[in-house]
Amino acid sequence: MRRVLPPVTVAAVALVALSGCAGVPGVRDIGIASRSYSGLPDGMDPFTDVTVAPTMDPPLVSVEPTDLDPAPETVSPEDLDPTAIPDTDFSPRVAWLSDETLAIVTFGSSSCPAAPAALDLIGPDALDIALKRTGGDACTADLGPTTFEIDDPEGLDPSTTYTVTFDGRSASVLEPLS
Repeated sequence: MRRVLPPVTVAAVALVALSGCAGVPGVRDIGIASRSYSGLPDGMDPFTDVTVAPTMDPPLVSVEPTDLDPAPETVSPEDLDPTAIPDTDFSPRVAWLSDETLAIVTFGSSSCPAAPAALDLIGPDALDIALKRTGGDACTADLGPTTFEIDDPEGLDPSTTYTVTFDGRSASVLEPLS
């Protein structure tokens, strides 16, 4: 004779099985965001807090081998230009993508990104964004941007300039949408 489990037991087993999805790769906790993805939003410059308009690809130019200067055999530290390397700032960034969508970009482990947990309007032109670490107990040792998009952020006006802090520090400016 076959024994049938009561519906409460079946529901409890299903709940335990589904709660394991939190640690499954590809299933990301996105906090208060509507969606998230690895990388930067279109048009965001990785080295500044402002968005830049997309530009056309430069035209292809044929380069003959005779047009190239031979490389020096050795390079000394005096020959290096320290301004050629951009100043990397991996602090969180925020920008309007449209009049209804706010993007928050955090940098860190791609498997355990910091996600926006709360947006607090702390003044008429000041905003604090609380971040929370997501992911499991083990995180990949990589460094990359993760974008979180928030649709219709309550209380924010896309025509206002905001001073933004993340967890009460790391101040930046949210420029108005033009």
